[in-house]
Amino acid sequence: MNKLQQIEVFVTANPGATSGVVAAHMGVARNRAGAALQYLFKNGRLHREMAGTTITNVPFYSYYPAEAEPSENV
Repeated sequence: MNKLQQIEVFVTANPGATSGVVAAHMGVARNRAGAALQYLFKNGRLHREMAGTTITNVPFYSYYPAEAEPSENV
């Protein structure tokens, strides 16, 4: 299972996960996790909702599974 599939499985098991939560679980940098989540979102694998903004008004997102089962072909 590659990293994208692992992230997809993690988000399926933990709906509402942010890039920080995914990064902590996967042991990667938050920007790498964020890029992977954005890739999965743009390719229809995940759904995202705005979770809030940082103190400097930068939006951050929560990710949710787009399908009932994670994809095998990421």
